[in-house]
Amino acid sequence: MSKKIAVLVNEDTMQRCSCGGCLKAFMNKADSFERYADEDIELVGFTHSGGDLAKKIESFKKKGVTTVHLSTCCLLYNSPSPR
Repeated sequence: MSKKIAVLVNEDTMQRCSCGGCLKAFMNKADSFERYADEDIELVGFTHSGGDLAKKIESFKKKGVTTVHLSTCCLLYNSPSPR
């Protein structure tokens, strides 16, 4: 049985990004997906952080998603500014 994964990206970035880097990393089990090198994984969801996030997470759960990866752009643009 494969591990079901979703990826959450920054809403603003998704307007100008093809998300090719995230998809390539997933398909090649590279970068943050290296931890799944010996596992079967399935990309079940790929969406942005805008809108009703609670509803999106609930939808992921219904589809069996056990792990949500936050993209680099999501972490970069949603982190508090260093002071």
